[in-house]
Amino acid sequence: MAPFCWVKFSDMSPEMQLDALSVALEGHQKFDSEMNLARHIKTRFDRKYRRFWHCTVGRDFGSYVSHVGKRFIYFNVDQYAILLFKSKSESRKESTNRIERIHHSGQT
Repeated sequence: MAPFCWVKFSDMSPEMQLDALSVALEGHQKFDSEMNLARHIKTRFDRKYRRFWHCTVGRDFGSYVSHVGKRFIYFNVDQYAILLFKSKSESRKESTNRIERIHHSGQT
């Protein structure tokens, strides 16, 4: 049976959201641990969309993060909640982007 996924909250473009879901589904098929799935998603997003992405995967967690605007998604793949966001980098160009604070709980 194919994994079921849905987006709970995102400020990403629709294209980037689809990329996040696609990468997560690919990782879900390849890895059996939450940490390896998180590493897979983070690494792929660091390569494609430049560095300082963070990814949390789990069944029950809370978070309170700062992130660059238009670079946040919180979604589920089957029983896993996935939080993916980009943080502010040290470069001048990216440091001027808006930072938002949002609280999300990974409870499904």
